[in-house]
Amino acid sequence: MVVVEYPNRLVDGKPYCLYIDGFLKADMDYVKERVIKHNDMFVCVVDGRVGSGKSTMIAQTAYYLNQNTTVEKHECFTVEQFNTALKTAKVGDVIILDEGFEIINKRRTRSMDNMKVLSLLQMMRTKRVFIFLILPSVYDLDKNVLLNLADLFIHTFRQKQFGRRGFFSVYDRVGLKKLWLWCKDSLSYSLKYSKPIYKGRFSKKFPLDYEAYEKKKMKAIEDIKENELSTSKEARNKLIVALSETKTTKELSELVGLKQRQIQHIIQKEKGELE
Repeated sequence: MVVVEYPNRLVDGKPYCLYIDGFLKADMDYVKERVIKHNDMFVCVVDGRVGSGKSTMIAQTAYYLNQNTTVEKHECFTVEQFNTALKTAKVGDVIILDEGFEIINKRRTRSMDNMKVLSLLQMMRTKRVFIFLILPSVYDLDKNVLLNLADLFIHTFRQKQFGRRGFFSVYDRVGLKKLWLWCKDSLSYSLKYSKPIYKGRFSKKFPLDYEAYEKKKMKAIEDIKENELSTSKEARNKLIVALSETKTTKELSELVGLKQRQIQHIIQKEKGELE
């Protein structure tokens, strides 16, 4: 690995240091030159099981590309946050969508998110930004994003099921297409069909504000759960009103587990009988 020093950021009077894989550093140097000077955009898909360190690795990579990267402005956990970050992005910014699909954990909703992300990315080509999409499995991502917009794919992993963290494999566009064609059904990364262009390691340093990262992530999870609960209640209430045409409040109470008084209140409210 290559040691990268940041003289403008001191820790105990010494420059802050990051250890970056040499091949990855060379790739990012090339990408940075192409994006900034040639009116382009870089899209990198990153996956790995929970605990494999993918968020840490991309925080390091993002910081290497742009030291002004912050959790508040550039780290996103929902498509809505991602949309805002892209719209306000400046040349050279790094935008990270970190597990935005899997937090919701519903295939239908993930499909909708995929379409939104695809639409956003198609409009961002001239923004000259670096975009990282982090998710547990690359095969959850829309095919059009993978095959038409992704420039690089990084798979993070541990040595064994509970082994050491900090390992990754990198695939170019050709390798990613081969994975999609031959390994999607098995959700694997078989070397028989596609080999990474190189493998590497990364350290456990998290160069961004980790406390802010955890706080923002938990807030996103809480907001999504609250929205899901609200949507679920709305659907339940509509069902109660529909069934009330053929069932008594007592039968509905036994069916949904609410008191008869609550059932009556819901029906009156939905029908607009309450002030």
